[in-house]
Amino acid sequence: MISSPARLATLIDDAKKKLIELFATQCRDGAQSKHLEGKGMACGQFLGTGAAGLDHRGLHGTAAAIRVLAEASHAVQAECLPPLQLYVRDRQAIESGLGATPDRITKCADDLLNTVKVSELLYGVAHVRPVLQDKELLETLIQQLRDRRFSSQGWGYFLDDQSGPFPVPTAYAALALAKAGVDVRDPLAFLDTHISTTLRAGQRSLAESATSVLCLFVLTYANSYADDLATRARLVKYTRQLWSWLDPFMNEDFEQNIQYARVDRTYYLLVPWQLYLMAISAKLLPSRFASRRAQARLYAMLEAIDADGFRYEHSGDRLSCRTNGIAFDICGKLREQRGHGFLLFVAGLWDRIRELAGGRVVRWSIAIVALGYILWVVWVWGNSSKQHAQDLGPNLAASFLVFLLLLGKGR
Repeated sequence: MISSPARLATLIDDAKKKLIELFATQCRDGAQSKHLEGKGMACGQFLGTGAAGLDHRGLHGTAAAIRVLAEASHAVQAECLPPLQLYVRDRQAIESGLGATPDRITKCADDLLNTVKVSELLYGVAHVRPVLQDKELLETLIQQLRDRRFSSQGWGYFLDDQSGPFPVPTAYAALALAKAGVDVRDPLAFLDTHISTTLRAGQRSLAESATSVLCLFVLTYANSYADDLATRARLVKYTRQLWSWLDPFMNEDFEQNIQYARVDRTYYLLVPWQLYLMAISAKLLPSRFASRRAQARLYAMLEAIDADGFRYEHSGDRLSCRTNGIAFDICGKLREQRGHGFLLFVAGLWDRIRELAGGRVVRWSIAIVALGYILWVVWVWGNSSKQHAQDLGPNLAASFLVFLLLLGKGR
């Protein structure tokens, strides 16, 4: 359990500094930038040790780099943010000039139609200080999302999709546009309805639950959607319901894989739902954020970042730029909620007491005492000169019931 808000704030600040250092080093020294021959900077799929020699450039990684480095020192921002935005804006021309294959150019064009990638780019650029922000790029990304959504409610996985809207691309697009100051009331209402419908139907697959968590994260942090008291109460209810299902999986080390396709190409998107759920709980349900499972997951993330970067064991050996970019963003959200200090302490203490009370040692100890009491009641009754079964019944029945309950399997 995090012992104090001050300690949590320090750990988060240290983690953010570490991620800024990792991303800045990758952008400066990585092969993916060096091979651009001064025509911008970029980031690829991976980060940290072993990634410096990889000549891979992509929008997920570059979007994550922009988001993280938007909070770097002014010197690092000035060094990295303009060339990163330049690469994104002129990507096809730059790659073509470097002799990219036709397939590579086609992929670059497809990426600009990928709703999630465009949304993550906009989310990153929207965090850049105005003095360094590429206004042309910002307006282009806003226009792409605003003008090419499937319906007023949301987006498909691609901006030219003939089907939709779908909750995952809509969630990322709404989050980005909200950060850029665009009205997204209709898409947020769509996400709210999706969560309500999913929970009411009792759909408890991990994929559905992870999607609901992502949608709820957006509703919690996009604009002021959660500020209305009735809406906030509804979102708290969603949070409780999702925790009731996902609590046992907080100890597991995995992201949820979302699969989607375009013509003959299959795409995979990893959703780090545990990180989103922690950020949601920190704002809406501090008692859950203070629970042992949530704090253990938070500690694991912060300690991993402090060591050499955060990764999910089942997602491979390399550090994902996108996942670490999201971790950075979540750290910022948690830092904003530091005002719940005393409440977090009390909630965490209560969670630990409940956990200890439900532990095997305590349960068996009380069960033995209950059994001893049963035997004592029987012995007293057997040695009494006035033996009436009705005198024995209540004490014996109550003690026996307690004994059976304590023998039951703990959570």
